Amino acid sequence: MALKRTRPLFAIYFTYFLDYFGYAIVFGVFGPLLLSPEFGMFSPETSVRYRNFALAALFAAYPLMQLISAPAFGDIADHFGRKKTFLILNIGATGGYLLSGFAILWHHFPLLLLSRFITGIFSGNRTICMASLSDLSPDEESRSKAYGIIGTLGGVSWIISMLVGGIFSQSVTPSVPFWITTGLSFLNLCVIFFLFEETTAIRARFYFDPLKGLRSIAYCFKIRGIGSLYVYYLMIMMGWGINLLWLNPYTLSRYPVSNQALFLVLGSTGIVWSLGSSFFNKLLLKWYKPEKIARIGSVGLLGTFTL
Repeated sequence: MALKRTRPLFAIYFTYFLDYFGYAIVFGVFGPLLLSPEFGMFSPETSVRYRNFALAALFAAYPLMQLISAPAFGDIADHFGRKKTFLILNIGATGGYLLSGFAILWHHFPLLLLSRFITGIFSGNRTICMASLSDLSPDEESRSKAYGIIGTLGGVSWIISMLVGGIFSQSVTPSVPFWITTGLSFLNLCVIFFLFEETTAIRARFYFDPLKGLRSIAYCFKIRGIGSLYVYYLMIMMGWGINLLWLNPYTLSRYPVSNQALFLVLGSTGIVWSLGSSFFNKLLLKWYKPEKIARIGSVGLLGTFTL
């Protein structure tokens, strides 16, 4: 019984790790790729304003398509099974990473933008990982433990993605991190095929609603008692996202630092994230209630962003 549960758990954890790896790999690569003329994505006379606009489009393409497609793939997973959906998502993501590598190799920005749209469409793995963990967790304690492991894996994945992006994009070519991600994505496809077993009952009825993501967000804010928590989370993620997305480009344009140093700065955020998810949160929960921890964290973020 333990072995039967261990194999799909490994597949889920590996899938989550790789999905976050693919999500994070762009943060250290795209800034220098578009803003530094030596990479050749644009002609040398291209203005900084246009380069920043192009960078913003690359960053926005992935979450935009995720907003539309992730709820649909969640429904597909509920109605046709987690395993089939995992396989579809990984096939699509592998193609998206492969296309990104070719686009960078050929210095073709429209193709790179298209690859980000494709990768965003097939980016629903993390949601289905959480649902699958819930399927496999018989009680609240095991579910909390599994979610804690997931949080730590996200931080570790971030650190490794920064190392891979920093080492290979600078020493070889910026397309190499995407070749590596393509290979890992194909490996994940094999892991899902051979190790993951279906965790939910199959239901036949299904319909596609492209606005479901927006409807779900609007509904969450209306839920009595917890709507304010969703607003809080939205504000936190917006502040964190803006700082994280533009740390690399802003630093490159303002300060004489190397790309390697920027990768180290980005990687350090993953270390702090992992420690916070695995150690400090558990420690704080022994002394304080979640509401007080949230207040402490908010004040800390406000001070950090202000600096």
